[in-house]
Amino acid sequence: KCKCDGLYMYLHMEIAMEFNSGKNRYNGNDNKSRVFNCDLVNEETKEDMYLVVDSVDDRKGILRDQIFDKKQITSTFAIESPSSIRNSTSFKNQLSHHKMIKNYL
Repeated sequence: KCKCDGLYMYLHMEIAMEFNSGKNRYNGNDNKSRVFNCDLVNEETKEDMYLVVDSVDDRKGILRDQIFDKKQITSTFAIESPSSIRNSTSFKNQLSHHKMIKNYL
């Protein structure tokens, strides 16, 4: 069993929510790698931190053993750094579904 403190589960859920969105793919490696903004912030610089997952096949990926900042993402992958899924309209709409269901009941 994982003896982690919950960070692994958090990252797993964050990546799963946006894995197939297409917005996080970059133009290298046949678009089989994805860059994720997981809402982690460097305490010293206050900058967002990003993770990269390289696809092994359609269902599996390997998380790179490196954390990137915005400058590294734009220079290494030649893409704009992705925004957090939690800031998207669709995510915010999904959070309000419980209100609609509650009002219906």
